[in-house]
Amino acid sequence: MPENNFLRPQPNRFGTASMFLHFLLFGLPVWLLIFSCKTNSDPFTDSDTYAYTARDSSAQKIATGQLSLIFIDSTTIQGSWHLRKLTGAARGGPQNGTGTLIGKRNGSQIFLNLQPQMVDNNIYLQGEFTGSKITGTWQWITFAGISDNGNFEAIKQETGG
Repeated sequence: MPENNFLRPQPNRFGTASMFLHFLLFGLPVWLLIFSCKTNSDPFTDSDTYAYTARDSSAQKIATGQLSLIFIDSTTIQGSWHLRKLTGAARGGPQNGTGTLIGKRNGSQIFLNLQPQMVDNNIYLQGEFTGSKITGTWQWITFAGISDNGNFEAIKQETGG
């Protein structure tokens, strides 16, 4: 009975070294190109700066300033804030001075803690990212619970260049 040579594995005439060389020359650049491309469909970049305005529950402006957000990955946010409580604003908690922040992102939802090093006396922001703006609510949380709350708006600042 004749042998079916086409069913038998044939020896590789190029060798393993040649296959590795082909991968390095052709496959690796393609993979690097695919994984290094950043899509523009994501409105978040690696870091963004936002002009921040907070209003109390009666819609009076109580604080302004800047949030600098660094998007570590698709869910983790770190950054800093520099806020100034407006003269005469008796409410709003510790939205004054500078500090670091941490947060989470879930799709277009953003959750930020402006005093991650504090056990109480925290300002929490919960917002929705739409276009170049984040709008939402802030809460001043103390040991007694929610001590004050209101709305905020943070507008992305365009960088020159």
